[in-house]
Amino acid sequence: MESTLRSDIQDLIPLLELAKKSRTRLAAAQGNFHSGATTHWLSQWNADLAEANQLAEGASSLDIDCSSFSQAELEARLVTVHKLQCQVVQLSGKYQSSLTADDSGREQLRADQRVITQARLDGKP
Repeated sequence: MESTLRSDIQDLIPLLELAKKSRTRLAAAQGNFHSGATTHWLSQWNADLAEANQLAEGASSLDIDCSSFSQAELEARLVTVHKLQCQVVQLSGKYQSSLTADDSGREQLRADQRVITQARLDGKP
């Protein structure tokens, strides 16, 4: 469980970076880069990146030997790991959904461009 958490935490910041690149490129292509929606998304992204960095820093506390822990200490550690995993899953899901939405936005841009191109080929303004 802890090794999965460590791996998920390591994957989190690159996922956020990819989502930011995707969202800003799509917003620029749509002409919405300076829109309120994009500004809000970037503001949320900054807060989420700070949280992801805190999670990454806290992951080092997982690198301890638990073999001498009491039952109560092991249970407390399990609760902590579960809470951290929930945070990571929530952030990861949020940005996976964002990437999926961006893919849909890009497909819509391509469809719009095909319509415009076809209209020009047909001699329509």
